[in-house]
Amino acid sequence: MYPINIKKYFSRKLQPIHSVFVLISLAVIFLFTNTASAEPGKDAMSAEKVMQDVDDRYKGTSREMVGTLTLFDKNGGKRVRNFKEIAKKYGKDEKSISVVSFPAEVKGTSIMSFNWDEKTKDDDTWLYLPQLKKVKRMASTDKSGYFLGSDFTYSDFVGLEISDFKYKFDEEKNKSGTNEWVIIAEPRDDIAQKVRDETGYKKIQYWIDQSNLIIVKAIYWLDEGNKIKYSSSTDIENIDNVWTVKKMQMIMTQGGKKLHSSVFQLESIKYNLPVDDAEFTVYAMEREIK
Repeated sequence: MYPINIKKYFSRKLQPIHSVFVLISLAVIFLFTNTASAEPGKDAMSAEKVMQDVDDRYKGTSREMVGTLTLFDKNGGKRVRNFKEIAKKYGKDEKSISVVSFPAEVKGTSIMSFNWDEKTKDDDTWLYLPQLKKVKRMASTDKSGYFLGSDFTYSDFVGLEISDFKYKFDEEKNKSGTNEWVIIAEPRDDIAQKVRDETGYKKIQYWIDQSNLIIVKAIYWLDEGNKIKYSSSTDIENIDNVWTVKKMQMIMTQGGKKLHSSVFQLESIKYNLPVDDAEFTVYAMEREIK
């Protein structure tokens, strides 16, 4: 196993960005709509409000994208998965479906998610495995599992619920003169075990650019195995007037040593296209998106 230099990894100079595409369907897209400049700890901009503003970023009315997910093991070997995603907004709700097109042994595997804005309503997620020819509705606790053997969990894929966590600024790292907030998120006390079971996380630390409320990197403390994940987003480009992150990396470590990693690479994306509602059905999961 390779030792990971955490200090060096997180001391890199941040690239100037104005929004971010984070795939957890594998994808969340943030468009700059707020130039908040309040300092950390000020009443005008609480840590929870920052996170809510990040979650509320404009994502377009729909998107169609093609991406590649590459899995790297500790010996440098790699496996590649290609897939296509279609997503559509319904007010503040969103429906999405992603289908794997390569390699042959997992071709046709698909995941469909209905993300509801209503805080008291759990998101709905379905998984289709072509080998079993069966669609499975996923329980909340299933979402802490790993999608296609990658370092991205199903909860990463469909998104975390902002209201499931409590937030605070990391005052030690939020120093004057910097251009980012550092926010610590932990499961709410009243539902802590439920959130840990559903996400697999007991603590998350976010780095957010103050000029545009973009998460540029994060650390995830897992609930088991003394494992920690590190994510970073790079290769930002304005596509169809939406600032989009084209590359995202997730590194899994244990005891300070790198175990393996996963890299999502966006190949193409189009926003605000007509999308048939029939795409978001169990039948659509059983066929490859054309």
